[in-house]
Amino acid sequence: MPAMQFSLSWRKALLLIYLTCSLAWMGAIAAYLILALKGLSGTTELGTRAAYLGMQDVGWTAVVPLGFASVLTLAVN
Repeated sequence: MPAMQFSLSWRKALLLIYLTCSLAWMGAIAAYLILALKGLSGTTELGTRAAYLGMQDVGWTAVVPLGFASVLTLAVN
């Protein structure tokens, strides 16, 4: 079975989507790591809890979906 061939404009659009997802994924990972450091070095219990709750939100709403989108667009590209 031959591989799919996209036109040049579709390939450029897919590359742009891939780059956007990948860079946003890196930004989400950076936010996750900053929250993790805040949670580890928290001086108050409330600050530590808030950091870990933020990590959960960032992880499930940004890191995981953007990771899947990045891998999916790379596979299609």
